[in-house]
Amino acid sequence: MINTNKKSFFTILLCAIMVICSIPVSSNAITEDWNLDEITSGNYTYVVTEDGCSITKYKGKESVIEIPKVLDGCKVTGLASGAFLGNDEAESIIIPESVEEIGAWAFINCKNLASISVAEDNEKFCSQDGVMFNKDMTVLVKYPAAKQCEAYEVPNSVVTIAETAFCGASGITTVILPPTLKEIERYAFYQSSTESIIIPDSVETI
Repeated sequence: MINTNKKSFFTILLCAIMVICSIPVSSNAITEDWNLDEITSGNYTYVVTEDGCSITKYKGKESVIEIPKVLDGCKVTGLASGAFLGNDEAESIIIPESVEEIGAWAFINCKNLASISVAEDNEKFCSQDGVMFNKDMTVLVKYPAAKQCEAYEVPNSVVTIAETAFCGASGITTVILPPTLKEIERYAFYQSSTESIIIPDSVETI
């Protein structure tokens, strides 16, 4: 039997979170403190890490961005939070197999981004219909802000909606969550155009 009280509680709580999250956050909340020297290579700025390098900023104007596997001989393994902050030109981003870590706010305020594609041989992430997931599709990582879909049905394999997953999504009105879902992380629907979300009884954390 469906626990209607629990469902109502979670629905009210999610609405409250969406209202609270409409308050702008400071830039410090979306930029990681690397404490490392930044290096510029073409349109990319990056820092060298233990296992390669992480892109911290992109300043190009291309509509299709194919993230390089290597910068200055250094393997690109990460995309820092804020790496593509406010990029209005990007419509499609292609992530190579080398990337192993992506900051939750990496694609924040990319209002024209409609598709994220991940190389098939990437061991950490994958994509389906332009939406990014972790490799086994248990975590929905990012729904592009400009992807047009009146009603999006989250795959049944998903147990977590990641931080900022639907942040800024303007082309969607309804999100259908699966009965397998366990967790909705903070800012998951921050400033999105979503009008209808039904929280399943399986959700334990919001």
